[in-house]
Amino acid sequence: IDLNLAPPILLSSLLAHLAQDQESAESAADFIIQRRPKPQATQTSAAESPFRTISELEQSGLSADLVSVLKPYLTVFSGRAQIDPRLAPDEVLAALPEMSEARLRNLLDLRRANSQDANAWQREAGPAAGLLSLDPGNAARIRIDVTLASGFRKTSEVVATHFQDDREPYRILSWDDAPGTSAPDARSGDNR
Repeated sequence: IDLNLAPPILLSSLLAHLAQDQESAESAADFIIQRRPKPQATQTSAAESPFRTISELEQSGLSADLVSVLKPYLTVFSGRAQIDPRLAPDEVLAALPEMSEARLRNLLDLRRANSQDANAWQREAGPAAGLLSLDPGNAARIRIDVTLASGFRKTSEVVATHFQDDREPYRILSWDDAPGTSAPDARSGDNR
């Protein structure tokens, strides 16, 4: 879900589904929407500038716990208001407005079948159909988890994009080494 472009209903539904009651979710969604630039307005302060990172949510006043819960489901790189249901996490699909278990099951069946039929996706999404798009976009989020036999662990999340007519095959927009990665125990003597 693009933090800068998602409609308020999509943000509040995600917030309510993952972390909060509906009233608090709508309040947090309003907080995010108010931070966005106004259409056709010139930016006059940092408070009106678009989010450049998800971490700015915490700097803007949302709790660290809430930002931690939301972070895996948000982006600032997709450049579109809708989500791609073929790639969205199950939790995002489950959070769509008026999503029933039967609708969610049907959407997941379409995903497993690798369906490219936009009409089928729209039909199964029901009232949330306008929040979906099969446009693949240019950005991708890649999560890398590495665990070596020595016990060393590393998790990174990379956002990459491809620009049309670019000489490079891709560009890195963001690289985040996740906290909680660990080096091998120096006492073991195994530092391969």
